[in-house]
Amino acid sequence: MDELRTLGNHRAIAAPLPNNRHRRTFLGLAQSFLIHGVIWIGALAMIMPFLWMLSTSLKTQGEAVAYPPEWIPNPIQWNNYVDVLQSFPFFTFAANSLKIALLGTFGQLLSTSLAAYAFSRMVFPGRQTIFVLLLATLMIPGHVTMIPTFILFNSFGSVNTHYPL
Repeated sequence: MDELRTLGNHRAIAAPLPNNRHRRTFLGLAQSFLIHGVIWIGALAMIMPFLWMLSTSLKTQGEAVAYPPEWIPNPIQWNNYVDVLQSFPFFTFAANSLKIALLGTFGQLLSTSLAAYAFSRMVFPGRQTIFVLLLATLMIPGHVTMIPTFILFNSFGSVNTHYPL
């Protein structure tokens, strides 16, 4: 069957497909297998550290540092999880981390959205200068501002609190 192509508002009949249809399918299949193979190798490389962490969490201290390393612990130490939960307030720390991550993300989204809206839609005097200053401060590495930021929050008395968030 001939393939139809649309050219503007007109329909034209294209030439019939060449006889190398099978070869083109084979090349497409080989390319698909190659692409999927690369994706699977990448996925495996990404999940390997997680699997190693899970395996190591079920080992004894000696098995965790043994050389050569073994993937499957023998015997499996399920009590490692109980020991972790009993040794310190794990759920308090997890809730604290979740709170800080959510508040930080929400604060960043709110402030950057408002700033982006102001710079894109509003016209005000000094807009270009303020935008250049904003871009310049984004280029300063966080390591450079770490100590001055600490000194500033320490003078406010907000060190070891969530207020600087």
